[in-house]
Amino acid sequence: MLSINPSSSSIINAVPASAMVSVRVVAPRDLVELSKGMPESEQKFIVESRQATQKRVDSKIKSADRWADDKLDIEQLAYALLEAAGGEFDGIRGMPRGVVAAAADVSRRRTERLWHDAVGLAFDVVAVAAEKSREAKIVIDPLDLARDGGGTLDYERDLRIATNAMVGIEATLARQGLCERPYSNRQAHIARRADDRIAYFDRVRGEPGLLRVKYRDDQTVPFRYIQSAKSRFDKDGEGYVFDTAAWVGGSSTQENGGTCFQRPFVEKLKRSAQSPMTMRIVAATPKVRTRRRGISDKAKIQRIMCLADRGNDAKAIAAEVGEKESRVKGVIHASRNNTRLHSGLNNDRRHVHLTKRVALDQVHGNLRTDCREVIRGDKDQIFESWEEFAEFLRTLIVPPQQITYLRDDLFPERVTKPHLLWVLPAKKGVWYDNATGMAMFNGAAAALTVMAGCDIGGLANVGDIKLPTSPHNVAIDWSTEHLPDLSELCRVLEVDLKNGIDRVMRTQSVAQMFDAGIDLEQSGLIYTLGLKRGWEIAFLWKAARELRVDADLDRRQLGEDLHQALLEDAYILKVLNTLDGKKRAAAEKSLLTAARKVAESFGRGRSAGSRGYDLGAAEGRVAKAVADIQAEISGMTDDDRKKKEVEAAQSAGGKYAKKVQVDRTRRRISDAMAMIAADGTDPTVNLVRGVTQMDPRTIDRHWDAAVTLLAANAIGAVVMSHPSPDSTTAPPTALCSGVWGVTEEGSLSEQPANPPETTGATSGERITLDSILSPPILRLVNRMRPWNPASGSAPPGLGLLQFSRSGFTLCRSKLGFRAQSPRRQKGRRVNPVSSAITVVTAGGRPDVEVKAAC
Repeated sequence: MLSINPSSSSIINAVPASAMVSVRVVAPRDLVELSKGMPESEQKFIVESRQATQKRVDSKIKSADRWADDKLDIEQLAYALLEAAGGEFDGIRGMPRGVVAAAADVSRRRTERLWHDAVGLAFDVVAVAAEKSREAKIVIDPLDLARDGGGTLDYERDLRIATNAMVGIEATLARQGLCERPYSNRQAHIARRADDRIAYFDRVRGEPGLLRVKYRDDQTVPFRYIQSAKSRFDKDGEGYVFDTAAWVGGSSTQENGGTCFQRPFVEKLKRSAQSPMTMRIVAATPKVRTRRRGISDKAKIQRIMCLADRGNDAKAIAAEVGEKESRVKGVIHASRNNTRLHSGLNNDRRHVHLTKRVALDQVHGNLRTDCREVIRGDKDQIFESWEEFAEFLRTLIVPPQQITYLRDDLFPERVTKPHLLWVLPAKKGVWYDNATGMAMFNGAAAALTVMAGCDIGGLANVGDIKLPTSPHNVAIDWSTEHLPDLSELCRVLEVDLKNGIDRVMRTQSVAQMFDAGIDLEQSGLIYTLGLKRGWEIAFLWKAARELRVDADLDRRQLGEDLHQALLEDAYILKVLNTLDGKKRAAAEKSLLTAARKVAESFGRGRSAGSRGYDLGAAEGRVAKAVADIQAEISGMTDDDRKKKEVEAAQSAGGKYAKKVQVDRTRRRISDAMAMIAADGTDPTVNLVRGVTQMDPRTIDRHWDAAVTLLAANAIGAVVMSHPSPDSTTAPPTALCSGVWGVTEEGSLSEQPANPPETTGATSGERITLDSILSPPILRLVNRMRPWNPASGSAPPGLGLLQFSRSGFTLCRSKLGFRAQSPRRQKGRRVNPVSSAITVVTAGGRPDVEVKAAC
């Protein structure tokens, strides 16, 4: 077994006295010598990879020579054009190409290919000559300017010419097929690469620890993203430059903005030159900014995905759209898997890099998804020494082939949250269309994760790894003399293919939650509610211009603000107030996790992905629905009885899911109404639509319920916080409204007999709806449609609150929740009776009792 101890590794730390920057040089090692003792397939892989690398180097050299030859030919053609046209602007475009080619001594074929580049350079020389003539106040001949070196083609001029050629009116007509293209493929390539680079610099400009240089148009950009491979890897090159001390790894929402602290350093040469396993990781990393070759017709891709979502297999879809089955499988896989390489110094700063070399320099990266060759295990633990970690590795039934972890300069002896990488033998990977192979891969990944005690959540993306090629990471080859394949892994770990990876994830997740002391009945419900509510609050802040997502956004502070808002939110408090002691602490911890997740994801093109409700929250409804039909199915066969039970359970679960979605819609509308009414504006459907971006028909359908919810929360907040009077005498009886909601003026009716009983109603200081609700909300309440009980239609708000119209009074009970809260003891719940609001009419008779936590 090949083992490299960090203390005796080939990484050398030296601090020059002049710069005081750690220069880490990776000493070159012979891979052939290093690969001795490894499987024969791995040695063959090393030889083949070296040959492929040499072919790519030769191809780059040929490409560079071709661009240099093209540059010379363009300059010769442009000078011949200027000479033939006499330096006149109008005569350049109509000059015969054959005459120009003969004068420039360039072949006719190359002239046709480079014609637009030469014409653009000639025009640019004439324009520069005219500009110099204006500045010097003398006439400068374009031919003299070109003869004196003014016709040389550099990058800045080449890019300017290409950009001008692609933005003119002729270029627009050419894209519509109305005329010939006024630009060449070479110019299109230059302009596209420049646009991509500028857009990329805009995305990564906020990353820490980068050497800054001026690039173009006074734009400050990271140095290492524009350096060449020669500068990065040669002994005399600049190397990988990390010039500013910073926290890296983890997420920026942590207290320090990362996991480990690293001082400035420079690292030279390639890490793959000293490790065969690192070479395997490089080979398993996809190229950057490339698209899988296959079907490109958007209409056909949409048709394929539509048929795939309906459950059709690839063979039937291929026959339907007239394509090969393999190409159809490629479209389905590419649409359902993000095959681009995302990497970055922090988990929440993932960018699609311009080149694969730059991507491999980052802490985190993603392996290819079409062919699985590496299994990642995320050991979410900090080992205080290498000896402690090595002792752990020796206890594993199947040792990993490589270990990668983030270097911490404050604690260099630590192994911080390492990734364990199990590498399959060369050419033993599993392709996405191999159902059995993927089942074996997932089963082996789940078994290895459980065996090593790794984070079970890592199974959601086993290809997301700490890259061994990154100068920020420590990479160590641990066990490379034997690489087990999937069959051996499944046999040794006793993998049951029927026990899928999803089931293992759920089982292990529940077990870890239980071991951590989290309440299994409430944690999922609180977390999903907090996640959805956090997104709603963040969108409201953004609509009110209280939140701006830009490079200066402190996501750690945003997470704290969201957590505080969730703890004070009425909808969250409704659930929190039912918990006490340890359960409430666990629920608040779940809310903190949800707030941080929203803070990390908000404004990055993603949305809340969970369903918004807990799977186990409807178990009581399902059990009741199944019990209600037992009498009906008593005489049926087992199959029919089972079918009826499943239908009843699905119906109950579907109704609960629909209720959760409807409640969330009403919350969003109610929040938007409150935000609009804050400055005295009356909420309308169009104004609410501008805040929520919801369909106006949906807003209109839930309008009354949202108004009722908004008024209920306002009443609950004011009455619960109002001082309790001393008197306990109940007010006298009176007439009140007989509708749910608020009726028009003068539509009072006698209440039915036997009104609901109230306890401890008080008199004294009165609280009116006029003082509780703001004028815009009060006008919305007064405009609500009345409810006629004889019609049998559902009341507005679905019974969220019963209250009287403006002018009637409200009195509270003896002790509300907030008055009793300081007297609560651990392990004791709040008395639900004491937190009731008594609604009283103008005459004083108690009407209804409403719970405060609406």
